[in-house]
Amino acid sequence: MITYILLFNPKSLKFSDLSYILKSNKSKTVLSLFEDKDGNIWIGTYGQGVIIYNPKTKQIKSILSESNASGTVTKIIQDKNGMIWIGTYANGLYSVIPNSLVIKNYTTKNGLPSDKIYSIYENKKFWIATSNGLNYFDFEKKEFKAYFEKDGLANSYIYDVLPDRKGNLWLPTNSGLTRFNPNMKNENGNAFKNYNTKD
Repeated sequence: MITYILLFNPKSLKFSDLSYILKSNKSKTVLSLFEDKDGNIWIGTYGQGVIIYNPKTKQIKSILSESNASGTVTKIIQDKNGMIWIGTYANGLYSVIPNSLVIKNYTTKNGLPSDKIYSIYENKKFWIATSNGLNYFDFEKKEFKAYFEKDGLANSYIYDVLPDRKGNLWLPTNSGLTRFNPNMKNENGNAFKNYNTKD
């Protein structure tokens, strides 16, 4: 967990201390960092939401800071359409329109099997690692679909989604590592291959 923020300049090989940004927020612990297409820095904190920092104007904004449930941010990404997506530890998934900061919350009430989000990854689909399965969001149907242990996962507790050059998704779980081919039809779990200490 980060208790300060440093900006590294690869040309000068020097660091700039940006910890003053955290003074606008009660949290001193940073769990995630993301730079959007416009150069804004999104800072996900423990228990106090997201700080949005504009390096050009030095402007600082805060969102999702009203409670610990929504305020503990585990992952931030921006999709191909420019929407910001924020995963939280206890209150599901948020979509944020960057310019207007219009926010929408997705939870188990919207079809997510768990409100505990660990990671988000987008390729042809929008993948979400949760404490209860690997999920993907169908943008056309506006619904969540999921894979669980019964479908072939080593365990339904998924910590991350990591792609490889062949198009596979690698999933660290509570019971080892799963390799998933999302392009293969999953018949009898053949789209999944699991690895543990015995391999």
